[in-house]
Amino acid sequence: MKKSLMMMICLMIAVVIAGGIFLWSRGSSEGVLYGLDPDSFDAEVTCVALEDHTLVCNAGQDIYLYLDDVKVFLQTADTEIDENGDERIHVSYGKSSLEELEEKIAERGEVSAAMWMTRAGKVKTVMILEETFVNNSASLVNLEGLDPGSYTAAGTALRLNRSSIRLAPVSYTAEEQDKFTEYIKDYPLSADVRFYHEIIRITEKETGEERNIRYEKLDLRQARELLEEDGTAVFVWFGQQGEIVNVMLCSEEAGDA
Repeated sequence: MKKSLMMMICLMIAVVIAGGIFLWSRGSSEGVLYGLDPDSFDAEVTCVALEDHTLVCNAGQDIYLYLDDVKVFLQTADTEIDENGDERIHVSYGKSSLEELEEKIAERGEVSAAMWMTRAGKVKTVMILEETFVNNSASLVNLEGLDPGSYTAAGTALRLNRSSIRLAPVSYTAEEQDKFTEYIKDYPLSADVRFYHEIIRITEKETGEERNIRYEKLDLRQARELLEEDGTAVFVWFGQQGEIVNVMLCSEEAGDA
């Protein structure tokens, strides 16, 4: 009886220790976000400067005022895509600051970030996006040397013609379009703008979600045909004059389980 009781106590201690280790590991990563959903951001941008209480983004085309008590976090993603396009990602999180963001901008010239906005349009939270990106996908040849992870900004494309593209924030929805009116803007396209297509095939497995990525080159007609009525996710690259030189339209398809 005593032996059985001792075994039970040892088992309980082991469970408590294991639980503590698990909670510590969560606390050192996503737990530091205080419940913030890292995928719920309102805009994804490239920051190029901090000036007069504002974030200057997207090659100087967009300016966002931030709150005095703005929160800043760091997301680090280690991404690897093999030759067949199968993707593996390990993501971790940590606390950061505007000072660290400014240091990174001074060092690199630009820094990718996700932002959460107040109803008044001010930035309340910033997530610095760091990524180690190893892409060996065979379909990269269709991008003509363009690094798919080097985009200037992400958004939702609403309209496209030969001279411009209309973009809304990443979180745009047609049902709440009035909410985004202030942030919808037409951007000029360069005369030799190039269009590409990123196709993500998602397969649900018992072990979780698996993703496969491949790339295609498009012409203007094909790009316009891909645009959906309620908007299509895109990555864009800005040139030195503020014009868009590359557009990557993104779509998803379901794979066989």
